Amino acid sequence: MRKRHEPVTVSVINMQLDTEQFRVAEKDGLRLINPQYSSAGSNDTWTRENLWLRSRVESVKNGDTVSQGFGKFFNLGQGPDELRIDAETILTAIRSNQRVVATLKYDGSCLIRSVYNGEVMFRTRGSLAYTYHDGAQAEMDAFVKKYPKLLDSTWRSTQSLLFEWLTPDFQIVIKYDEADLRLLAAVDHGHRHFSHLRYLTIEELTPISEECNIPLIEHRVIDSVKDWHHFYREVVDHKEIEGYVLRLNNEQDLVKIKATPYLTKHGVKSNLSFKSMVEFWLQHGQEGIYHSILGQLEKLYDEEVVMWALPFVDNLFVAVEAWTETREAVRMLAVNRQHWSRKDFAVSMQEHFADDRAKFALAMQFWQGKPIEDKMIRNFMMRYDQGIKGQFSQGDDND
Repeated sequence: MRKRHEPVTVSVINMQLDTEQFRVAEKDGLRLINPQYSSAGSNDTWTRENLWLRSRVESVKNGDTVSQGFGKFFNLGQGPDELRIDAETILTAIRSNQRVVATLKYDGSCLIRSVYNGEVMFRTRGSLAYTYHDGAQAEMDAFVKKYPKLLDSTWRSTQSLLFEWLTPDFQIVIKYDEADLRLLAAVDHGHRHFSHLRYLTIEELTPISEECNIPLIEHRVIDSVKDWHHFYREVVDHKEIEGYVLRLNNEQDLVKIKATPYLTKHGVKSNLSFKSMVEFWLQHGQEGIYHSILGQLEKLYDEEVVMWALPFVDNLFVAVEAWTETREAVRMLAVNRQHWSRKDFAVSMQEHFADDRAKFALAMQFWQGKPIEDKMIRNFMMRYDQGIKGQFSQGDDND
């Protein structure tokens, strides 16, 4: 009998599996691999090499992928260092115009549809079957009748299709009127080798949805901070959802974010504005790098709150960049003219900044060696207020 701490070798990945971390069960030539219940929520045992072992079925004979669920992914700001996705990671991606896709997370279970030896197989995560709830078989019968393409064993036979199984008989938070499916994702395992697994993108999922007539999960492509703001205002704040998942890095890296109204809990929702963000920045060291700004916010609030605040953080950083650049340029003007008389310098700066009294005042402060007061900085930065409203500001409910 194998001892509890003795690892088991899984041939497809040629690695040792710690049986304290993973459960391995074999039946009818199939090997099911799942995390142990005790380690499923642990972060420090996961690596980029074993992420796909969260719900995997492979052939005992040759280790080929048979059915693959979602790999392990984490809540915002959690997970081991090499896998952690935090607010800075997301803001960096959005600011650099990388494609980020947000998918809504509903209150259901994951149904995985795969093809093995010419036959269609259905299972829920952690199982070789679909033991979801007492009415599962009746609902499955209804699904295949409503969506007959699911039973076509020649259709998408090298991909595992992942669906959200919604049902009125198994309510956790959100209640549904009838059982139905939503296409969540698909894992391409055509190469069979463990190292070649990948998620299909939303663009690749669209034709699958059309072929089987199962609606694609509601999603939003976010290419800018403005898109992010609209996503929150139009979707997250107005829909009954458990949360949402962001897909980054060509939609291969996933992170879960809760939709709980944290800002209300923290008393932030009714107070947050660009002006308050400027005050926050002035009072917390005036860091010029946005990961420092995010870090200061995260000391006061959790990561989910910071995600709500990203449009304001970005607006603030635009203003900080402008202030830093202007301050240095004006300072150098003053430094290089220290030998001038006050009158000559003032006349020159009046001409140079004829349309910007704030910069003229700043130049005079630098030339005289006086400290730059917060009021002067505040007035300068407020000109960069983008007028962001919506989920953060009072009086927007009737917009």
